[in-house]
Amino acid sequence: MSISPRNTETTGLMHTLLAFSSRSVRNTTISLSPSTSGLDSPTPLYVVETPKKFGDPPNTIYRISSDEKKEHVATLIWRTFRKDLIIIGGETKELRQVLPMKGFFCRYTMPTLTGDWVWKTICDSPELFNASGKSMANYYKIFRNEKKNKPPAEMVVAPEAMAMLDMVIIGLLCSRQAIRRSRRSRSG
Repeated sequence: MSISPRNTETTGLMHTLLAFSSRSVRNTTISLSPSTSGLDSPTPLYVVETPKKFGDPPNTIYRISSDEKKEHVATLIWRTFRKDLIIIGGETKELRQVLPMKGFFCRYTMPTLTGDWVWKTICDSPELFNASGKSMANYYKIFRNEKKNKPPAEMVVAPEAMAMLDMVIIGLLCSRQAIRRSRRSRSG
């Protein structure tokens, strides 16, 4: 018997369900799901924009403010022969300075006050675990046959991860990019 991620609890608080407007995290609007917010329609939180270019164009993440203005969070610049870059807080840094890759499987890690949180990819679904191994965020695509009134993709986020949602979204994009690169290296 499997437990739905929607029914899991963390210290008495329900997880937050985020809805994606597209199956691709590269061009999507990330919203608070109506089932979480209690509203009739999704509440937009982030927009991810990627220009249609050959190769791996940069991903730009914007936070949607309460007055519906876009605020720049980060731009991820993917490079083939040099280090990937991130523009965050007006500064350009190597991505590994912000989200280092550690371990045998070279997973993205998010340093926090309570220890490193690690992105793991299981069957094409990135999942974020805290230092004690507890799931903090889980992204999954909705299959077409189970779609009835559902968005193309969703992410369940624990209350502890909501405090640093910007970094969770950045980590998700980095994990999806790692999946794309892995597929390319296997097929090419």
